[in-house]
Amino acid sequence: MPSSAVIDRSARDQLAEAMERFLSEEISSWELLDHIEKTPWQDSAVSFAANSLYLPLVNSEDHKAQLSKAEWNFYQRLLLILRSNAIVEISRTRIWSRRQLLAAATLVAFIAITIEIGWNSWLFLLLIPMGCVSLIIAKTKKPIPFPAELQLTYPFASQGEIIAVRRGTPGFKKRRCLAPKLRKERMSRQVTRVLLFPVAWFLLSPFPLFYQMLPDQVETTWVRL
Repeated sequence: MPSSAVIDRSARDQLAEAMERFLSEEISSWELLDHIEKTPWQDSAVSFAANSLYLPLVNSEDHKAQLSKAEWNFYQRLLLILRSNAIVEISRTRIWSRRQLLAAATLVAFIAITIEIGWNSWLFLLLIPMGCVSLIIAKTKKPIPFPAELQLTYPFASQGEIIAVRRGTPGFKKRRCLAPKLRKERMSRQVTRVLLFPVAWFLLSPFPLFYQMLPDQVETTWVRL
């Protein structure tokens, strides 16, 4: 876990420079990902920025910067944090519901049946009802509401936090996105995902069930100088 008191200026500048090169289309998304993996994460700002960028980059094809205006502005807020001496603080609250109980009961039943009959081809038949339960849990899960006012400031809690950090970082200048582009995927790739996703979900249903029995988490983020 990164320490909120640690400020690693070298790591912050290293990641910020890689992000700026990506936004300037000097490097691709996977090259940015390579920089993220090589950058130490002990600093809270570096850890937050790296975690925010890692999954979207690793789950996409290699590409140059093709961002919507909202994505571009989010990158700029991350760059502001990295160029400043601000500390990122995160508070997490766990939320339990009956969905976790249903997922746990289904997974326990699968384990009990496996112990009883042994590991054989009949277990594949059990994956069908397990997959159905897992999909029902996924479909009935309501997204945790994200306050509309935070969509323009996240990870900052307010415009006041942004102003305070910008005043404390005189060398930072926000770059304007003159021609934002939305990333486009090929239709054939989308069709392949649609066809393969349910099959993979059923075959690997114990894994999503294990994840679904864990509590949901609500994160509150503050940026402090």
